[in-house]
Amino acid sequence: LVKAGTVKALEGFFGVPLKHMAVSGTEVVGSAATVTNKGFIVHPNIAPKEFEALKGIFRVYGTTGTANYGDPFVSNSLLANGHGVIVGEQTTGYELARIDEGLRGEPL
Repeated sequence: LVKAGTVKALEGFFGVPLKHMAVSGTEVVGSAATVTNKGFIVHPNIAPKEFEALKGIFRVYGTTGTANYGDPFVSNSLLANGHGVIVGEQTTGYELARIDEGLRGEPL
C-alpha cells in the first residue's frame, strides 16, 4: 500500500516506527480500531494473534467492541483522545461501556 521510502519519511516525521498489518481482514486499520494514549477498542472479529500484536505495538490496555448500534468498524463512529470520547447517537449503553473500558485503559 505504501512505498518503503514513504514509510521511512513518515517514521522520521512522527518519530515512531510504522507497522504494516491487517486487522479483522481489513488493511484499513484506521477504521477497525480507535486508539488513545490510555487504551484502544478494536473490531470484535479480530484474531487473538492480531489483538496481541496491537497490545504490543500500542503498549496500552485494549478491548473489542462495536459502536453506533453494531458497527464493528468502531472508528466510523468514534472520535476520541486521552480526555474523552464522542460517539454516534445510536451507540447503545452496552457499547458505551465497552468503549469506555477500552479507551479508559482498564477493565471495568
